[in-house]
Amino acid sequence: SDVCSSDLTQFHGRLAAPFTCLVVVLLALPFGAAPGRRNVAVGVGVSIAIAFAFFVLSRLSLVLGTGGHVPGWVAGWLPNVAFGTVGVVLTKRLR
Repeated sequence: SDVCSSDLTQFHGRLAAPFTCLVVVLLALPFGAAPGRRNVAVGVGVSIAIAFAFFVLSRLSLVLGTGGHVPGWVAGWLPNVAFGTVGVVLTKRLR
């Protein structure tokens, strides 16, 4: 059972990995299109924080999926879905 959940988690993690690029674009759009000039250091800091949060959520979800605590497909896709949803919501708020 553990091997199956581990294999399924790894499969979905690899399947979801290319879509991370789309998620990054969805997150970058609201920051790049926001009116007014921002401090460059703040922008870099926020970008690093977002990347770190994505990395932590990715690793955490893969560990939970490999351990059988969440289904493999949830573990593989959770970071993309969560951050993609935030990107879409922030982009819609720009209008």
